[in-house]
Amino acid sequence: MGGLLMPLPIQYGYRVEAERYQPDILLEYAKLAYYAGFEFIPTGDQFHSWFHNRAASQFSWSWMSAAAALIPKVKFGTIVSSCIGRYHPGLLAQAFATMDVMFPGRIFLALGTGEAMNETPLGYP
Repeated sequence: MGGLLMPLPIQYGYRVEAERYQPDILLEYAKLAYYAGFEFIPTGDQFHSWFHNRAASQFSWSWMSAAAALIPKVKFGTIVSSCIGRYHPGLLAQAFATMDVMFPGRIFLALGTGEAMNETPLGYP
């Protein structure tokens, strides 16, 4: 098969809506996702919720560590964390390296530039 790339196996994930539900409820949803066979669980990393009523705004890194400690095998990560302004790249590296040591191969990170509704309340332009 000279030079052809082999397709990666399909994995199924369940996104927990950190902007909509409180962290304890999300842990219950994550457990159900694990029992249903989902292989990864991404969570939002928003400072400000998208919802106006019954909104939530957890700190996703703390939630991911708690979830990974309670739920075996599943991979957890952000969608997405800001690497400009809100989080310094060095802080991101330290946080995710720490989680990777605690839960080897089970933590992932998606990066973005951030958006006004999450950055400006913290004083960033």
